[in-house]
Amino acid sequence: MLLAIYEFHYYVLSFSSLSVRLSNVFFLVCTYFAWQYLGKRIKLISYTRRRSVEGARSMGHTMKYLIEKRTRRRGREERK
Repeated sequence: MLLAIYEFHYYVLSFSSLSVRLSNVFFLVCTYFAWQYLGKRIKLISYTRRRSVEGARSMGHTMKYLIEKRTRRRGREERK
């Protein structure tokens, strides 16, 4: 995919001046890094969400139980 974009840019660049060529290369590099960053963010978010639910399930608890536990604890702290 990335290679195809690069080749397309290369053919376009062969007709253009050096300044346009440099700006296009800069654009390519920016899009590449942005894509990498986005991919990592999405992976990280889905991984943490999955892990928290799996952790709760492996202990035999559902998310509902964990939320109830948290609110119960909060209520106890307020009473003290």
